[in-house]
Amino acid sequence: MANKPINMSKIRQVLRLYTQGRSKLQIAFHTGVSRNTLKKYIKEFLKSKLSYEEINELSDKDLEDLFVFKNE
Repeated sequence: MANKPINMSKIRQVLRLYTQGRSKLQIAFHTGVSRNTLKKYIKEFLKSKLSYEEINELSDKDLEDLFVFKNE
């Protein structure tokens, strides 16, 4: 199955829930994003060393550059 592009607001929602201490299972249930995809986004979020507030202020294009995985 091909990967569907994810809406940048969905990434923001995932990261907001993660920074609020929600489990990956809870986030996956609430957002409809698979746990494996969540793990990728969380890994990139932690690697970026940006706070959620900084991430939330990025433009959709900048957020896409950080979190959209090409050639996968």
